Amino acid sequence: MKQAFPFLIVIAVLWSCQKEYLGGDVVVPIIKDTTCKTCTYFPSCDSSRYTYSDTTTTAAPATRIDTVFFKKDTIIKGLPFRKVFLTGRKQISYINCTGGDTRQVVTDTIKIATFSAANVDLILLKSNLPVGGTWSDTVNLTSGQTAIFKNKIVAKSIARTINLITYPDVIQTQTDISIALPIIGLTTVAISKTYFAKNVGIIETDITNVITSQLIIHSVLLSSFVP
Repeated sequence: MKQAFPFLIVIAVLWSCQKEYLGGDVVVPIIKDTTCKTCTYFPSCDSSRYTYSDTTTTAAPATRIDTVFFKKDTIIKGLPFRKVFLTGRKQISYINCTGGDTRQVVTDTIKIATFSAANVDLILLKSNLPVGGTWSDTVNLTSGQTAIFKNKIVAKSIARTINLITYPDVIQTQTDISIALPIIGLTTVAISKTYFAKNVGIIETDITNVITSQLIIHSVLLSSFVP
């Protein structure tokens, strides 16, 4: 089963003949495409590379390297999407970025927090909303239950230091994930906090199980490369 913490990086279309050496025998093209940075807090440049440290309650920190590759342009529900491949997770995703809204569609069965879902359609960020602004999404789980994602802009234009790097312009969001539990009814079961840095992307994600108070995952950016 593929896993998505629920955010992916997107990529753009134009190729150049310049190359960057990544180590070993891996060489990827560097793309010069200014339009791929239309989403200021979620750059979408082809061949972008992000190295994260992922920590859970059951395992030691693990390094994850995500390099993204553009596959093709497509239309979903009348909107233009980019089909991308994320090497670290071996996952196909469809990304749309319009008016400051970053939207992700994943057709594979994936894991989000503690749940499994397929055909996921989420708005990851509404960067034009003010602090306190909210939006919500509904996800049908493979268990037959429905999950409600309630999102909120917690802070804007804040500085945050990750791995000794200070990012001066960051948007913090919080997502409360709720499902209907027997007898109890609709209950918040997980909370996700995410930090988006301007011209970089996601620099930190923290997901906690509200029922057990246990950490599901804490992911921090170690390094990044955006063409």
